Amino acid sequence: MMLNVLVILFTISCALYVYFYERITKKQIFIFKAITSFLFLLIGIYVYLRDVRTHSYDVFILIGVCCGFSGDILLGFRNLFTKHKNLFFIIGITFFMAGHIAYINAMFTHFHSKVIYLVISTLASYISITLITYYTKVKFGKLTIPCHLYSLISGIFLSVGVLNILRIDHHYVYIMLMGVVSFVTSDVLLSYLYFGNLSKTQRKIFKRINIATYYLGQLILALSIFIL
Repeated sequence: MMLNVLVILFTISCALYVYFYERITKKQIFIFKAITSFLFLLIGIYVYLRDVRTHSYDVFILIGVCCGFSGDILLGFRNLFTKHKNLFFIIGITFFMAGHIAYINAMFTHFHSKVIYLVISTLASYISITLITYYTKVKFGKLTIPCHLYSLISGIFLSVGVLNILRIDHHYVYIMLMGVVSFVTSDVLLSYLYFGNLSKTQRKIFKRINIATYYLGQLILALSIFIL
């Protein structure tokens, strides 16, 4: 019952956040963001505490959820304290990178030959990033190194999710991949929002999709503890 309430509150908060994003001040946006992120954090903690098993998968998922919440707050500060926006951006994506690594480790709990799959994932990620960056002409400027590092880890995150399907024939793997794809989609859209040359209309559309896909991804990953 409590989980249902938390998910409903989370869904309402996320919907309001998407709807009002272009209609409210930066401080109000931050409040919506903080509330929505806090709710998926509560969901993650709740399902972790409710789970009677002691499994490393659950621990890594909870770490990923906590890192995601921390990253959200720090990136939110970026818009409030513009003089230090690059600092908050770097610290924020560092938490998101840590979250991605935690989620990758969660998926790796079902792998036996981790090194081989990590090498394959890294190569696939690097090639993809190189091609996407070249053809889309997204300019990261002074933040090129942290952005490329984050993109590499995000690509590995997606690659490992796909490799999971090739190795494990179970419905939870497909549900997990939905969360991964949704999360990585939000990462890609965020790079355009921060560094792409978008029109005002494109920016509105991209931002709304970015918010929706990010929170959908976090929700699925948090709930995956119950599904496994």
